[in-house]
Amino acid sequence: MDLPLPNGTKLAGFTIIDEIARGGFGITYRATASNGAVVALKEYFPAELAQRAGDLAVQPQPDQRRLYFEGLRAFLSEANTLKSLPQRVGLVQVRAAFEKFGTAYCAMDYIEGEPLSRLVPRVQQRHGHIPENLLRDLIGPICLALEAVHSCRLVHRDVKPANVMLRLSDQTPVLIDFGAARPTGQKASSLSMITQRYAPIELFPAGTPGLPSGLAEGPWSDIYSFCVMIYEMMTQETPPNAKTRIAQVQKHQPDPLLPLAEALARLNLSDRYSPALVAAVESGCALMPDKRPRSARDLAQMIGIDLVEPRPRGPAGVQAPPPVQDGVKDAGKDTGKDTGVFSTVAMALLILGIAAAVVALSTYNAVGG
Repeated sequence: MDLPLPNGTKLAGFTIIDEIARGGFGITYRATASNGAVVALKEYFPAELAQRAGDLAVQPQPDQRRLYFEGLRAFLSEANTLKSLPQRVGLVQVRAAFEKFGTAYCAMDYIEGEPLSRLVPRVQQRHGHIPENLLRDLIGPICLALEAVHSCRLVHRDVKPANVMLRLSDQTPVLIDFGAARPTGQKASSLSMITQRYAPIELFPAGTPGLPSGLAEGPWSDIYSFCVMIYEMMTQETPPNAKTRIAQVQKHQPDPLLPLAEALARLNLSDRYSPALVAAVESGCALMPDKRPRSARDLAQMIGIDLVEPRPRGPAGVQAPPPVQDGVKDAGKDTGKDTGVFSTVAMALLILGIAAAVVALSTYNAVGG
């Protein structure tokens, strides 16, 4: 049984307040640290591989012990690596990693806000599309976050709208949930370890029917997921997943991905987005890894966004004044006829949407899923 730890459980100086999210890799709790700070505490608890015992210990199933302990070691290794990542405005900060109850835990910043997966549909419904200025304000911080992750030879492997939070305090997008992150070169052991909707072909487990051999994975893998996410935001349609696409190509059929420029034309949105943005997103959605931008910085440069280093954050729970991201702001030119007013209205609605969501979802956490 994948039962959560009871509220009030104490471990390694943290006290659990409540469960706030659950996914295939584990359970996330809201907790307090010994200094009173609120954190998000992620528990390694792969539901397919283990169950909770009466003494609160997580016990692997007898026939899944090897996979369970491989995942446990990887969870701890990557949590400790993430602790050393450069502090970036768009990156959730890891504060501690430890073992207890036969499993492992990772304490991260607790971020109040709302995930893009809940916020974007409301904006699309009200206005018919997401203005380019807002997309650029998203792309800059997330590219900086990905660059920091990739600098440690890690691949996030689960970039998707549900794993990007818009922080309530300053509306900054923050990349969260590193439960699927692995060092470059380590593929997922099962399909449950990736979100197929956004995963590039090279992240599918070895042995997946139709999977070509020898496809390298790296920063371009996260870029694929990020660009599919942006494609979805621009068109309100998700491209066919990579496994479906490669299956068609291997049958000598055309790639079923509808080019972004064509998709926008069908929606009468071509004049809402700059050619540079459209071309960059199309490139990032390329099926083959060698056809995509090689780094997050390359992607940003294709769009015309200068990645500006943010001012460092203070101690846990204290955010330094937000940086003036001149490169991002200057690059954010919507090509629509009334884009200045439109973007201002849309941003106001985004902020109002977040505020309403936080009232209703005050315990939604940054690292769920």
